Amino acid sequence: MKLKNKPKNPTDLRSLLGSGLVDTLVKRWLILQYFIKSTASPFVRITPLLKLLSRLFMLVKVYRRYAYSYRNFRVGAILIEDLNLPNPRIFGGSNVKLNLYTQPQCAELRALAKARRQKCKKISIIITCGPPQHDDRSGNDTLTLHPCGYCRETLRHLIKEGLVGLDTLVVTLHPSRTFFEVQTVEQLLRLHGHIK
Repeated sequence: MKLKNKPKNPTDLRSLLGSGLVDTLVKRWLILQYFIKSTASPFVRITPLLKLLSRLFMLVKVYRRYAYSYRNFRVGAILIEDLNLPNPRIFGGSNVKLNLYTQPQCAELRALAKARRQKCKKISIIITCGPPQHDDRSGNDTLTLHPCGYCRETLRHLIKEGLVGLDTLVVTLHPSRTFFEVQTVEQLLRLHGHIK
């Protein structure tokens, strides 16, 4: 899948979505934060918000395509810098798992490493896309692929550093793009038992 209007700098959110769309995204992000705090279920059916997020979803699917896994388990992730900045950047990553005996490199961790290398101060939104699977660490079965136990521990550690906040949104997209889940980092960590 190729982006029709490929931006000159793919990490530039305003060039990818357009200035007016970024402002709308900031407003929607605030609405989503209110929605998440006021509801028990983080599951969200595809809505008109998908039109706003479709380019971001397309970009995360592009990163997913570049993933390499010996068992064809491909995951893509993008992180969006603080939306209060005039021109937030996008950081992407793809998972790599060469064979059964090598340590996997998670898409989320590769994107976080890229963000830290480029001196990112705060992440507002994390978007991941991959096939759902049973979480061995927490025992949960989810409708979309949540970050793995090691990624969740890393997120918990990065809260102390300030790169990720408890209110950072985590959007997990199903590869079919028929539905996605939206929750905060705090809700994600509570769901999987990392915080009480």
